[in-house]
Amino acid sequence: MTEEAQPPLRAPGFRARTARLGVIAGAALLVAGIAWLSHGPSRTGSVAQDEKMLAVSNGPPWTLGQPRARFALIAYADLECPYCRQYLPTLRQLIAEHPEANLQWRHLPLAEHEPAALQAARLAECAGEVGGGAGFWSTVEWLYRQPSRPNSAPADPISAPNMSPRVQTCLRSARPEAIIARDLAEAKRDQVSATPTLRLLDRESGRALILQGILAPDALLSAMDLLASPTSEIEAK
Repeated sequence: MTEEAQPPLRAPGFRARTARLGVIAGAALLVAGIAWLSHGPSRTGSVAQDEKMLAVSNGPPWTLGQPRARFALIAYADLECPYCRQYLPTLRQLIAEHPEANLQWRHLPLAEHEPAALQAARLAECAGEVGGGAGFWSTVEWLYRQPSRPNSAPADPISAPNMSPRVQTCLRSARPEAIIARDLAEAKRDQVSATPTLRLLDRESGRALILQGILAPDALLSAMDLLASPTSEIEAK
């Protein structure tokens, strides 16, 4: 699959978190199109107030949330993908409400969105190089606010909020491509070819899941519960 993952059908009537395991969790994850990865080790106020207080990393991989959080939501995304644009606020809200999880960005520019997707990824990386995590995430949000353009024409970087001579110098260098290439290699390793896709990693158990498309927050929490459950419970599902 090389296209954006369509939003999957969602199981209706998600229950409270205490009832997530069992049939509801299994159904929600099955609908999401989950694939198992290896089991070995892998390399509060209002929501609006919580989001403003989210910790940000100062370098790639760009991370929102507590750096030592047990669960990592590793998001493979394309900055020209409309479903990624729709999904990002949901992911931000989830980690704002659940400090046991953080969000990590991985670039996956799709061929059908070129040249805009790659140029957008380069701009975000250069904004991060100069402005740290705050520069990266504000540029991602700015890019997602831009209207659709014909023939995947790139957005005008001069109007980006973090544009500066240092960012322009970075854009003329090969540094952003090296980071994007590393993300693409990781996507290939994880057999990810569509956006949005999450690799949900439980750092404590070393287990991981691949979840394609847009999931409701309760389904994501169900997936965390599933990864955290004893191996015998997982194998029984």
